[in-house]
Amino acid sequence: MDTHDRADAEHLPPPPPKPGAKADMGQLIAWRVGQQIAALRRHAAEVRDGHPEGIHRMRIAARRLRSALTTTKPLFTDPPDDLRQELRWLGQALSPARDAVVVHERLAAAVDAEPRRHVVGPVRRRLRTELMRERREGLAAAQQALESARYQRLLDALDAFAADLPLTPVAQERARAVMGDLVRTDAQKVHRAIRAARDPDAALDRDRLDEAMHEARKKAKRLRYAAELAVPTGGRKAKKLAKRAKAVQEALGRHQDSVVARQHLRRLGAAASQHGEDAFTFGLLHGAELLQADHAERDFRRAAQRLPRPRAAAAWVSTK
Repeated sequence: MDTHDRADAEHLPPPPPKPGAKADMGQLIAWRVGQQIAALRRHAAEVRDGHPEGIHRMRIAARRLRSALTTTKPLFTDPPDDLRQELRWLGQALSPARDAVVVHERLAAAVDAEPRRHVVGPVRRRLRTELMRERREGLAAAQQALESARYQRLLDALDAFAADLPLTPVAQERARAVMGDLVRTDAQKVHRAIRAARDPDAALDRDRLDEAMHEARKKAKRLRYAAELAVPTGGRKAKKLAKRAKAVQEALGRHQDSVVARQHLRRLGAAASQHGEDAFTFGLLHGAELLQADHAERDFRRAAQRLPRPRAAAAWVSTK
Protein backbone atom coordinates (compact mmCIF):
# COMPACT_ATOMS: atom_id res chain seq x y z
CA MET A 1 0.00 0.00 0.00
CA ASP A 2 1.57 3.32 -1.02
CA THR A 3 1.78 6.49 1.05
CA HIS A 4 -1.32 8.06 -0.48
CA ASP A 5 -3.50 5.04 0.19
CA ARG A 6 -2.29 4.81 3.77
CA ALA A 7 -2.81 8.51 4.44
CA ASP A 8 -6.22 8.69 2.81
CA ALA A 9 -7.56 5.89 5.04
CA GLU A 10 -9.43 4.20 2.20
CA HIS A 11 -8.79 0.63 3.38
CA LEU A 12 -8.43 1.07 7.11
CA PRO A 13 -10.72 -0.37 9.78
CA PRO A 14 -12.98 2.14 11.53
CA PRO A 15 -11.80 3.57 14.86
CA PRO A 16 -13.07 1.90 18.05
CA PRO A 17 -16.69 2.74 18.95
CA LYS A 18 -17.39 5.47 21.47
CA PRO A 19 -17.16 3.96 24.97
CA GLY A 20 -20.14 3.75 27.28
CA ALA A 21 -20.52 5.42 30.65
CA LYS A 22 -19.00 2.42 32.48
CA ALA A 23 -15.98 2.02 30.21
CA ASP A 24 -12.56 1.44 31.66
CA MET A 25 -9.70 3.84 31.07
CA GLY A 26 -8.06 1.61 28.48
CA GLN A 27 -11.21 1.66 26.33
CA LEU A 28 -11.36 5.43 26.58
CA ILE A 29 -7.74 5.82 25.49
CA ALA A 30 -8.12 3.32 22.64
CA TRP A 31 -11.18 5.22 21.38
CA ARG A 32 -9.45 8.60 21.44
CA VAL A 33 -6.24 7.34 19.85
CA GLY A 34 -8.09 5.45 17.10
CA GLN A 35 -10.41 8.39 16.48
CA GLN A 36 -7.59 10.88 15.97
CA ILE A 37 -5.38 8.57 13.90
CA ALA A 38 -8.34 8.14 11.54
CA ALA A 39 -8.79 11.93 11.43
CA LEU A 40 -5.11 12.44 10.58
CA ARG A 41 -5.38 10.08 7.62
CA ARG A 42 -8.69 11.50 6.46
CA HIS A 43 -7.50 15.11 6.40
CA ALA A 44 -4.15 14.30 4.79
CA ALA A 45 -5.95 13.95 1.44
CA GLU A 46 -7.37 17.46 1.87
CA VAL A 47 -3.90 18.86 2.56
CA ARG A 48 -2.58 17.21 -0.60
CA ASP A 49 -5.42 18.86 -2.52
CA GLY A 50 -4.43 22.26 -1.09
CA HIS A 51 -7.61 22.66 0.95
CA PRO A 52 -6.98 25.30 3.67
CA GLU A 53 -9.50 23.77 6.07
CA GLY A 54 -7.84 20.39 5.60
CA ILE A 55 -4.62 21.81 6.99
CA HIS A 56 -6.52 23.25 9.93
CA ARG A 57 -8.35 19.99 10.64
CA MET A 58 -5.20 17.90 10.38
CA ARG A 59 -3.41 20.19 12.84
CA ILE A 60 -6.28 19.81 15.28
CA ALA A 61 -6.20 16.02 14.97
CA ALA A 62 -2.44 15.99 15.64
CA ARG A 63 -2.91 18.29 18.64
CA ARG A 64 -5.77 16.28 20.09
CA LEU A 65 -3.80 13.07 19.76
CA ARG A 66 -0.64 14.57 21.26
CA SER A 67 -2.66 16.12 24.07
CA ALA A 68 -4.34 12.79 24.85
CA LEU A 69 -0.96 11.07 25.02
CA THR A 70 0.34 13.81 27.32
CA THR A 71 -2.64 13.75 29.69
CA THR A 72 -2.68 9.95 29.92
CA LYS A 73 1.10 9.51 29.99
CA PRO A 74 1.09 8.11 33.60
CA LEU A 75 -1.00 5.16 32.36
CA PHE A 76 1.60 3.85 29.89
CA THR A 77 4.29 1.35 30.83
CA ASP A 78 6.38 2.81 27.99
CA PRO A 79 5.60 6.55 27.77
CA PRO A 80 4.95 7.55 24.13
CA ASP A 81 7.40 10.47 24.20
CA ASP A 82 8.74 9.79 20.70
CA LEU A 83 5.24 9.77 19.26
CA ARG A 84 4.39 13.02 21.00
CA GLN A 85 7.55 14.61 19.61
CA GLU A 86 6.76 13.47 16.07
CA LEU A 87 3.18 14.71 16.33
CA ARG A 88 4.60 18.04 17.43
CA TRP A 89 6.82 18.05 14.33
CA LEU A 90 3.78 17.34 12.15
CA GLY A 91 1.84 20.21 13.69
CA GLN A 92 4.77 22.55 13.13
CA ALA A 93 5.07 21.43 9.51
CA LEU A 94 1.41 22.35 8.93
CA SER A 95 1.48 25.65 10.84
CA PRO A 96 2.98 28.12 8.31
CA ALA A 97 0.35 27.44 5.66
CA ARG A 98 -2.52 27.80 8.10
CA ASP A 99 -1.06 30.90 9.78
CA ALA A 100 -0.65 32.63 6.42
CA VAL A 101 -4.31 32.00 5.58
CA VAL A 102 -5.53 33.32 8.93
CA VAL A 103 -3.32 36.41 8.87
CA HIS A 104 -4.18 37.22 5.25
CA GLU A 105 -7.90 37.09 5.94
CA ARG A 106 -7.53 39.06 9.18
CA LEU A 107 -5.42 41.86 7.73
CA ALA A 108 -7.41 42.12 4.49
CA ALA A 109 -10.56 42.60 6.56
CA ALA A 110 -8.79 45.18 8.74
CA VAL A 111 -7.74 47.20 5.68
CA ASP A 112 -11.27 47.06 4.26
CA ALA A 113 -12.61 48.40 7.57
CA GLU A 114 -10.35 51.48 7.47
CA PRO A 115 -11.50 54.77 5.89
CA ARG A 116 -10.03 55.32 2.44
CA ARG A 117 -7.86 58.19 3.61
CA HIS A 118 -6.08 55.84 6.04
CA VAL A 119 -5.05 53.38 3.33
CA VAL A 120 -1.92 55.02 1.97
CA GLY A 121 0.06 53.41 -0.82
CA PRO A 122 -0.24 49.95 -2.39
CA VAL A 123 -1.20 48.32 0.91
CA ARG A 124 -3.56 45.70 -0.49
CA ARG A 125 -1.12 44.70 -3.20
CA ARG A 126 1.70 44.24 -0.70
CA LEU A 127 -0.56 42.25 1.61
CA ARG A 128 -1.64 40.03 -1.23
CA THR A 129 1.87 39.59 -2.65
CA GLU A 130 3.68 38.86 0.60
CA LEU A 131 1.05 36.73 2.33
CA MET A 132 0.07 34.74 -0.74
CA ARG A 133 3.76 33.92 -1.19
CA GLU A 134 3.94 32.73 2.43
CA ARG A 135 0.76 30.76 1.88
CA ARG A 136 2.13 28.98 -1.20
CA GLU A 137 5.44 28.23 0.49
CA GLY A 138 3.70 26.96 3.62
CA LEU A 139 1.40 24.68 1.63
CA ALA A 140 4.31 23.31 -0.38
CA ALA A 141 6.22 22.60 2.85
CA ALA A 142 3.17 20.86 4.37
CA GLN A 143 2.65 18.70 1.29
CA GLN A 144 6.34 17.84 1.23
CA ALA A 145 6.15 16.76 4.88
CA LEU A 146 3.29 14.38 4.04
CA GLU A 147 5.36 12.78 1.28
CA SER A 148 8.37 12.32 3.56
CA ALA A 149 9.73 9.11 5.01
CA ARG A 150 9.43 10.72 8.43
CA TYR A 151 5.66 11.04 8.07
CA GLN A 152 5.39 7.47 6.84
CA ARG A 153 7.34 6.28 9.88
CA LEU A 154 4.97 8.25 12.11
CA LEU A 155 1.94 6.55 10.55
CA ASP A 156 3.52 3.14 10.99
CA ALA A 157 4.45 3.90 14.58
CA LEU A 158 0.91 5.10 15.34
CA ASP A 159 -0.55 1.92 13.83
CA ALA A 160 1.72 -0.26 15.95
CA PHE A 161 1.00 1.78 19.06
CA ALA A 162 -2.78 1.68 18.61
CA ALA A 163 -2.72 -2.07 17.92
CA ASP A 164 -1.06 -2.84 21.26
CA LEU A 165 -1.35 0.02 23.74
CA PRO A 166 1.31 -0.45 26.47
CA LEU A 167 -1.00 0.32 29.39
CA THR A 168 -0.49 -0.17 33.12
CA PRO A 169 -3.02 -2.15 35.23
CA VAL A 170 -4.58 1.17 36.32
CA ALA A 171 -6.03 1.48 32.82
CA GLN A 172 -8.30 -1.46 33.62
CA GLU A 173 -10.13 0.61 36.22
CA ARG A 174 -13.29 2.58 35.49
CA ALA A 175 -12.48 5.73 33.54
CA ARG A 176 -14.57 7.86 35.90
CA ALA A 177 -12.32 6.74 38.76
CA VAL A 178 -9.11 7.54 36.87
CA MET A 179 -9.89 10.67 34.85
CA GLY A 180 -10.27 12.85 37.95
CA ASP A 181 -6.58 12.68 38.84
CA LEU A 182 -5.51 13.24 35.24
CA VAL A 183 -7.77 16.26 34.83
CA ARG A 184 -6.70 17.67 38.20
CA THR A 185 -3.10 17.69 37.00
CA ASP A 186 -4.00 19.48 33.77
CA ALA A 187 -6.17 21.98 35.68
CA GLN A 188 -3.32 22.75 38.08
CA LYS A 189 -1.08 23.57 35.13
CA VAL A 190 -3.72 25.85 33.63
CA HIS A 191 -4.17 27.80 36.84
CA ARG A 192 -0.41 28.21 37.28
CA ALA A 193 -0.16 29.51 33.72
CA ILE A 194 -3.09 31.87 34.31
CA ARG A 195 -1.39 33.30 37.40
CA ALA A 196 1.78 33.86 35.37
CA ALA A 197 -0.19 35.62 32.64
CA ARG A 198 -1.84 37.88 35.21
CA ASP A 199 1.43 38.73 36.99
CA PRO A 200 1.70 42.56 37.22
CA ASP A 201 5.37 42.37 36.22
CA ALA A 202 4.45 40.55 33.00
CA ALA A 203 2.04 43.36 32.11
CA LEU A 204 4.97 45.79 32.05
CA ASP A 205 6.77 43.82 29.34
CA ARG A 206 4.72 43.23 26.18
CA ASP A 207 6.91 40.37 24.92
CA ARG A 208 6.81 38.65 28.30
CA LEU A 209 3.05 39.08 28.53
CA ASP A 210 2.52 37.71 25.02
CA GLU A 211 4.59 34.63 25.86
CA ALA A 212 2.77 34.07 29.17
CA MET A 213 -0.61 34.35 27.45
CA HIS A 214 0.48 31.91 24.76
CA GLU A 215 1.60 29.41 27.41
CA ALA A 216 -1.73 29.74 29.23
CA ARG A 217 -3.53 29.11 25.96
CA LYS A 218 -1.66 25.84 25.39
CA LYS A 219 -2.47 24.66 28.90
CA ALA A 220 -6.15 25.62 28.56
CA LYS A 221 -6.33 23.71 25.28
CA ARG A 222 -4.91 20.60 26.96
CA LEU A 223 -7.48 20.83 29.74
CA ARG A 224 -10.24 21.23 27.16
CA TYR A 225 -9.09 18.14 25.28
CA ALA A 226 -8.77 16.19 28.55
CA ALA A 227 -12.37 17.12 29.41
CA GLU A 228 -13.48 16.06 25.91
CA LEU A 229 -11.74 12.73 26.45
CA ALA A 230 -13.79 12.31 29.63
CA VAL A 231 -17.17 13.12 28.04
CA PRO A 232 -18.20 9.50 27.20
CA THR A 233 -17.94 8.56 30.88
CA GLY A 234 -18.24 11.95 32.56
CA GLY A 235 -21.35 13.19 30.81
CA ARG A 236 -22.77 16.71 31.12
CA LYS A 237 -20.30 17.98 33.70
CA ALA A 238 -17.33 16.92 31.58
CA LYS A 239 -18.90 18.80 28.65
CA LYS A 240 -19.32 21.82 30.91
CA LEU A 241 -15.64 21.72 31.87
CA ALA A 242 -14.63 21.43 28.20
CA LYS A 243 -16.79 24.46 27.41
CA ARG A 244 -15.25 26.55 30.21
CA ALA A 245 -11.71 25.63 29.16
CA LYS A 246 -12.58 26.38 25.52
CA ALA A 247 -13.72 29.89 26.48
CA VAL A 248 -10.32 30.56 28.07
CA GLN A 249 -8.53 29.03 25.09
CA GLU A 250 -10.50 31.07 22.55
CA ALA A 251 -9.90 34.37 24.32
CA LEU A 252 -6.21 33.59 24.43
CA GLY A 253 -6.39 32.43 20.81
CA ARG A 254 -7.65 35.86 19.79
CA HIS A 255 -4.75 37.36 21.70
CA GLN A 256 -2.28 35.09 19.90
CA ASP A 257 -3.83 35.96 16.53
CA SER A 258 -3.03 39.58 17.35
CA VAL A 259 0.55 38.69 18.27
CA VAL A 260 1.06 36.92 14.94
CA ALA A 261 -0.65 39.73 13.00
CA ARG A 262 1.63 42.32 14.64
CA GLN A 263 4.70 40.30 13.68
CA HIS A 264 3.55 40.26 10.06
CA LEU A 265 2.68 43.95 10.11
CA ARG A 266 6.17 44.87 11.30
CA ARG A 267 7.67 42.85 8.44
CA LEU A 268 5.23 44.29 5.92
CA GLY A 269 5.92 47.82 7.09
CA ALA A 270 9.67 47.29 6.84
CA ALA A 271 9.32 45.83 3.33
CA ALA A 272 7.15 48.78 2.26
CA SER A 273 9.76 51.25 3.53
CA GLN A 274 12.57 49.42 1.74
CA HIS A 275 10.63 49.78 -1.52
CA GLY A 276 9.97 53.47 -1.00
CA GLU A 277 6.31 53.00 -0.06
CA ASP A 278 4.48 54.77 2.74
CA ALA A 279 4.28 52.46 5.79
CA PHE A 280 1.69 54.59 7.62
CA THR A 281 -1.17 52.12 7.19
CA PHE A 282 0.83 49.19 8.51
CA GLY A 283 1.65 51.19 11.64
CA LEU A 284 -2.00 52.12 12.01
CA LEU A 285 -3.05 48.49 11.77
CA HIS A 286 -0.37 47.53 14.29
CA GLY A 287 -1.90 49.94 16.79
CA ALA A 288 -5.36 48.52 16.12
CA GLU A 289 -4.01 45.03 16.79
CA LEU A 290 -2.68 46.17 20.17
CA LEU A 291 -6.20 47.31 20.99
CA GLN A 292 -7.58 43.93 19.88
CA ALA A 293 -5.05 42.27 22.19
CA ASP A 294 -6.29 44.39 25.10
CA HIS A 295 -9.87 43.31 24.40
CA ALA A 296 -8.79 39.67 24.27
CA GLU A 297 -6.99 40.05 27.61
CA ARG A 298 -10.19 41.38 29.16
CA ASP A 299 -12.19 38.44 27.80
CA PHE A 300 -9.50 36.07 29.06
CA ARG A 301 -9.75 37.44 32.61
CA ARG A 302 -13.52 36.97 32.59
CA ALA A 303 -13.31 33.43 31.21
CA ALA A 304 -10.55 32.49 33.67
CA GLN A 305 -12.77 33.48 36.60
CA ARG A 306 -15.32 30.86 35.52
CA LEU A 307 -12.79 28.06 35.19
CA PRO A 308 -13.19 25.64 38.12
CA ARG A 309 -10.33 25.05 40.49
CA PRO A 310 -8.38 21.78 40.07
CA ARG A 311 -10.30 19.80 42.71
CA ALA A 312 -13.65 20.91 41.31
CA ALA A 313 -12.50 20.16 37.74
CA ALA A 314 -11.59 16.63 38.82
CA ALA A 315 -15.02 16.15 40.37
CA TRP A 316 -16.75 17.32 37.18
CA VAL A 317 -15.28 14.45 35.14
CA SER A 318 -15.77 11.86 37.88
CA THR A 319 -19.51 12.32 38.35
CA LYS A 320 -22.48 12.50 36.01
